Amino acid sequence: MQPLKKLPPNKPVSGREYNALIDRINATTIRSTHGMKRVETPSGVHLIGSTGFSQASARVLFIAEVVDDTGITAKGLYNCKLQSFDATYWDHATDGFTDIANPTITGSSDISYVDSNPDTIVYAGSGDGFVTKGFIPGMQITTTNQAANNGTDLVTAVTETTLTLSSSITAASDTSATIVGKLQVMNGKETGTTTTNELVAGDRIKCWYFTDDEGNRRLIGESMEGDLRLAITQEAAQADLNISVKLTNRAGTATGSAFDCLLMETDDATAATSVLPRIGTTEKVLVWKAPSGTWYVANPTIIKSSVCA
Repeated sequence: MQPLKKLPPNKPVSGREYNALIDRINATTIRSTHGMKRVETPSGVHLIGSTGFSQASARVLFIAEVVDDTGITAKGLYNCKLQSFDATYWDHATDGFTDIANPTITGSSDISYVDSNPDTIVYAGSGDGFVTKGFIPGMQITTTNQAANNGTDLVTAVTETTLTLSSSITAASDTSATIVGKLQVMNGKETGTTTTNELVAGDRIKCWYFTDDEGNRRLIGESMEGDLRLAITQEAAQADLNISVKLTNRAGTATGSAFDCLLMETDDATAATSVLPRIGTTEKVLVWKAPSGTWYVANPTIIKSSVCA
């Protein structure tokens, strides 16, 4: 089917043109299992999806939940899990999001590591393959039970039988390796910063594919938590403008690493202990991360005692 052409704004639409538009719309396929899974144009382009790992490599938009930043050195990069949504919760007050388990495939003398530039991992077993299991481009995989290739690799492409990797591996045939996928998402607002991460376990991030300058498809996104975050102080205000805090999770519990926030005063004084009200330890405060990467205590308002006198 040829692409539809735009008509002049003042031209009446004929019955033929209207019918052609309807045919075009009807040719767009929506395939659904437990919620919208993918929207496919007549040319086969998958537009969006939101449930499960299966066929996730074709999707454009995702929602993920932060697990931690263990083993990560880049600021703003997080280990995450994709989210599914229980359809019954559209009419329910309870959170309907649930984690999708990291995909795992265990070989039985049927997983081979191929030195093919780019190097690949090939599954020849009779069980579910990589796509069905949920492996997607941009995912980090960990290999165990295969001494020559134990460790981590970045997946750049996925088919049901083959993972294409960004790094070099050692050729090995018919192994019984175990391969586990882990989703990693970069929060775009934190790229290149050197300050404390702004997300903690349980935070959600909307993300999409982005190709870097080396041609790797990775997931980059934006926090769904808003600019103001609730934090709990880890100390009373000291004789400077910094106070140590931890961000809270969805349950309101302090979590993650402690970091310093700047107190905002009404004049140039530098002694936080001379202001009213003086912030104590385990106090709940609102904090905000400026574009520069500096964290500030946004609430309560700090007023110097000399102003109140």
